[in-house]
Amino acid sequence: WGIDYSYQLLKRAEEAWIKGAPMQLNLSKYGFSHSHQIQGKTLSNLKFGLAKAESLPFDDESQDVVLSSFLFDRLEDPILGLQEMKRIVRPKGRIILVSPLNFLKAQYWDQFHPPIKLYHLLTEMGLEIIDWKEELRTNEPLDIRGNEIAWQSLGVVCKRAKMI
Repeated sequence: WGIDYSYQLLKRAEEAWIKGAPMQLNLSKYGFSHSHQIQGKTLSNLKFGLAKAESLPFDDESQDVVLSSFLFDRLEDPILGLQEMKRIVRPKGRIILVSPLNFLKAQYWDQFHPPIKLYHLLTEMGLEIIDWKEELRTNEPLDIRGNEIAWQSLGVVCKRAKMI
């Protein structure tokens, strides 16, 4: 499943990954003189859905893996988003979270910075941290001149902690 709250992004994803249509990218505003085409693929086991991360359309303990990439710090309620991830992941499943922790609201900076505060929240929620990387660097290209945004991100893999 690919879940997003943007109908337009879901429509483009379905065209490329379900119907196999190529995507034409016009990057002229970034200095490139020609458009680029990305070839689509037809993936029969992929589905897309429109939903908010704080209210996912899945049954409890129904997903093997929940992946949240560059979303956590954009959520209206990040804790509710984490609770939803925990709710839908199977007991032996994994939650993978990648985020630059670049929050839009000051209250979340106070709540989750430094990142160790998020570590404590996840363990208090009953999640066991399997892997934790605070120095995960992601470069986002901006233009033909090589300008880019360098994101210093947090990468976390966790699972439900065993109850004693």
